[in-house]
Amino acid sequence: MVVAAEVSDALVAGESARAAVFVASCVERMAQFFTGLRGDDPGRAADIELYLKYLDDLWALDLPSENFDGRAAVLEGFPELVPSEEGLTDDADIDAFSAVLCMRYAVLFRATGDAQQAVQCAHASLTSMALADQNIPGSDLLGAEHEFQRRAISSGHDEGALAQLREHDRARGLERLLAVHGARGGIE
Repeated sequence: MVVAAEVSDALVAGESARAAVFVASCVERMAQFFTGLRGDDPGRAADIELYLKYLDDLWALDLPSENFDGRAAVLEGFPELVPSEEGLTDDADIDAFSAVLCMRYAVLFRATGDAQQAVQCAHASLTSMALADQNIPGSDLLGAEHEFQRRAISSGHDEGALAQLREHDRARGLERLLAVHGARGGIE
């Protein structure tokens, strides 16, 4: 999916802190596609804990880029990002893959400051929502994600604004998980 021009332009031309808020926001909305879908597997407890730590760190705008070095490589070791001959066919696996991929791009952005990684983070989230819309008649998760991204790119970065944005994104992530997997009969 194509990232909206105003979002992409703001990420590429904008300040680093604004892009850091943006990637944290994208990952927050996607996180429950990983934690909610993998949370019942005791063998994934360490991966979930690490994912949640990385998510918390994304919201800590004062963390230096060195704190994010090597994190993308760690995520590439998650089963979701390890290539297999079968590929991904299960909806839950595809959604968990999207959440880990979104996180990968976010930590790459924070490690390198490369705005294209932030754009890729946005793209991963949009693609996931477009796939979900194909499976849920009448849904517009893609349109909603475009709006969430526009809101995130224009959000302030003071403590109050960040807390409000994160809570909003967390709630949207849960709604998204329930809508997508509830419609598929996977979560009630």
